[in-house]
Amino acid sequence: MVNNNIMEATVFQIDFLPNRKFSGFTTGETRNGFAYPLFTFEQAQEVVSAWSMIGKEARYLENDDAFEFEPLDDEDIEVFSAETINGQKLYPIGAGTWIWSEADEDL
Repeated sequence: MVNNNIMEATVFQIDFLPNRKFSGFTTGETRNGFAYPLFTFEQAQEVVSAWSMIGKEARYLENDDAFEFEPLDDEDIEVFSAETINGQKLYPIGAGTWIWSEADEDL
């Protein structure tokens, strides 16, 4: 679960999209040694766009206020619901299950 530490803007990258970087936020928390990214709705849409570029489906589920991602392999569909952190609605896409890291460079 996300703690209520001060959030900082940062840039993330993911292992299977090494040439893409995504703006987001961090509280400094990690899961299983990997970054725990938090994205605004607009930033989450960038992740959805990148997902579709690798031939997988992803979409926003308005009724659930969540993003749904087709898995890379035979795993279950993943759904990432909105969380309110320090008064801001953010989406922890892939947090705790994908291999995210904080990028060394800005976008």
